[in-house]
Amino acid sequence: MPLWILGIFQSKLARQIGAAALAVGAIFLAGYKLATGHEKTKKLEEAADTNERINDADTGKGDANADREWLRNRGKS
Repeated sequence: MPLWILGIFQSKLARQIGAAALAVGAIFLAGYKLATGHEKTKKLEEAADTNERINDADTGKGDANADREWLRNRGKS
């Protein structure tokens, strides 16, 4: 290991800059994890809502025109 690397950490300014960079990195990482957790939760909620709409869907009574109209309306939402 080059000796100049050890010399950097003996400087008070270098230690303060390193600590600040570490703090900023930790805050960034925490925010990223929080955002991805919210995104996963949102996707799961959307999937549950979609599943609920599919379960509550009108299956029709054999009328092809009514079924086609239902599909058109479903595609618009």
